[in-house]
Amino acid sequence: MAKNRNRRDLGDGCETSDNQAKQTQAFSNGTAIEVKTNYAGLGWLGTLLFVPCVFFSWRSPTGGPIVSAGFFIFSLVGIYLIISGATLRVDEQKIEAFSAFGLNRIFWSEITRVKTDYKNNYIVFESRNSERKIIKALCFTGTAYWKNNNKIEMLNLLREQCARRGISFEKCGDPWGGVSKNVRVRS
Repeated sequence: MAKNRNRRDLGDGCETSDNQAKQTQAFSNGTAIEVKTNYAGLGWLGTLLFVPCVFFSWRSPTGGPIVSAGFFIFSLVGIYLIISGATLRVDEQKIEAFSAFGLNRIFWSEITRVKTDYKNNYIVFESRNSERKIIKALCFTGTAYWKNNNKIEMLNLLREQCARRGISFEKCGDPWGGVSKNVRVRS
């Protein structure tokens, strides 16, 4: 019990210790915090499983090109998972998402709302105009899929920035956050 005395509950089932809270102070010194997602293990499993199925179903007298094409599609999904790993980097001025598909960036000064679903499958940073239309949106994989040890630090940092800047941090029931909009920096 004494071991957990200096732990704080952050809501959403996350806790932090005083040491982790001190580590987020490094953020104010101009350093960025990163979290990564990586589906390569699942992608390699799917690719190694389905590529031989493509070959053997093509060669089989009962398989043929239709069955082989089905396995080929699943092989492509595995390859997509291998290259779809990404990094979310947050600092004092901006939020950046790096992946094999490009760099997306949105500045804290532009963000009006941060939303996530109830299961933490995605996180969306939105910028809306006076008519409440979305001008910019940066979508990223949610906290349920972050792979770094910085997960709690990043959550603390996001809550701290949202509170300091008056940005609403909402949980909503949307099944999908959408796609990033008007935040592409380079492909």
